[in-house]
Amino acid sequence: MQKAGKILIKNLKTLVTGSSSRLGNKLVQELIENGGTVYAVDKRIHSLQLYGKDHHFVQGDLADQTFLDDYLKNIGPIDALVNCAGHRSSYNYFLSYLISKNILEKLQSNEINKFGCRGCIINLVYINSQYDAEYFKKQDDFVKKYGIQLDTIDDDVFRLADLLTAARIRCNTLMVDSKLDEKQFSSMVMHILEDQYIAGQVINMEDNLRHHELNYDEFKAEILRGKVKEQKGDQNYFLPSEIKEEKIIPLSDSTLPIKS
Repeated sequence: MQKAGKILIKNLKTLVTGSSSRLGNKLVQELIENGGTVYAVDKRIHSLQLYGKDHHFVQGDLADQTFLDDYLKNIGPIDALVNCAGHRSSYNYFLSYLISKNILEKLQSNEINKFGCRGCIINLVYINSQYDAEYFKKQDDFVKKYGIQLDTIDDDVFRLADLLTAARIRCNTLMVDSKLDEKQFSSMVMHILEDQYIAGQVINMEDNLRHHELNYDEFKAEILRGKVKEQKGDQNYFLPSEIKEEKIIPLSDSTLPIKS
């Protein structure tokens, strides 16, 4: 029986970036095994194995604006984005922003569901980076290649967060490390995807009680203990006029051109 505040994985279409990574690959497998539809993208191919008829893989670089635009036009509606792409890289912050920014318009076209949401984005932050010369060189190379404006990027990220919130798109961040068990990771992601009241959270996967797979009741117990916060469905919220009138909110941005 479906629990209150949940949309089951089998009813969700999820885009998983970095799907050839250890965490991304396991997540795709778990989503498919739970009846979900998965669109998977990675610029690398570690395996051509598909986990079922609803597993759709394309090779490509999501930082490439042309590829990303074409890809999003061709895959049809999606309910969620899980950004595993480049999560261990020095440019993860920038890449997550670029992908999330471009997914905004697609998620905005979704109908608001009965829980007041249009979609969900989950980004990853890697917490074991080595801040050496190679780290900053790769970061600089990415910034130059994709025209990131460092003097405005933080403001751009905050502005995007406001637009996603106004559009009723749930956003959460998972802090992960190299030792994180991929099964634990997949379980947490699926909990967040299903539970429509979890939004705006930064969840450190190193926290206690993360050493085994959490079932739904255990996850709810952690919310009660304050380990994980939950957005309540009865909070006062007034839809912006743009949302009521089903208008697309333009994203003012200094890093990439906006299509008219």
